[in-house]
Amino acid sequence: MSISEIADEVIAGKWGSGNDRRQRLERAGYDYKEVQAEVNRKLKAVTGKAQKIIDKALKEVGTCESPANSNNVKYNTWFYGHEVSGASYPWCAVFISWLFDGTGLCPKSASCLNMLEWFEKNGQVVKTPKAGDIVFFRYSTNSRRTNHVGLVIDVKGNNLTTIESDIAFNNQRLLQVEDQLTRASSTLDSAKQALYELQGELTNTPEEVVTYREKS
Repeated sequence: MSISEIADEVIAGKWGSGNDRRQRLERAGYDYKEVQAEVNRKLKAVTGKAQKIIDKALKEVGTCESPANSNNVKYNTWFYGHEVSGASYPWCAVFISWLFDGTGLCPKSASCLNMLEWFEKNGQVVKTPKAGDIVFFRYSTNSRRTNHVGLVIDVKGNNLTTIESDIAFNNQRLLQVEDQLTRASSTLDSAKQALYELQGELTNTPEEVVTYREKS
């Protein structure tokens, strides 16, 4: 494997951390300092890309559908090429697609599940969330693996702040910032649960990690 490929695996957590990582890399014949330098370079590049996405998302906070409960919103118009209306047009995944349009880092999809499966197929699922990650959620009242998606804009300990779209508020769906606690004992606004593993703690359901962090 090239140093770049090994660095990708290090970022994905496949080589451990700290001294354990160093020993494993050296036993495998790699120069630890060279690998770590490439990891640092990649993470710095990712941070820059992530901030641009976050800045773009923050400018959209407060965007509403019109009329209420119609799902008629500019992101759906962009996705479908014309205005749409009705329950068949949720837009949380569409908004994420719009955010990442042109980057090659996220598929264009109106389906949270299809989006998640794309990241899984490409080996881009991570265990520790960072700003700029895409986070998938599952509502406990629904049997699907995931049925909601948002963008992580900040992480402090076991608390993360996200920007999510298609959020019901005062009988209208809009785009807003959400503060969420991800400890195993907590729930998120009653039914919603982040499918996160954070510092070794799983949320209540399910037993899998389905977050995504963009690669450089």
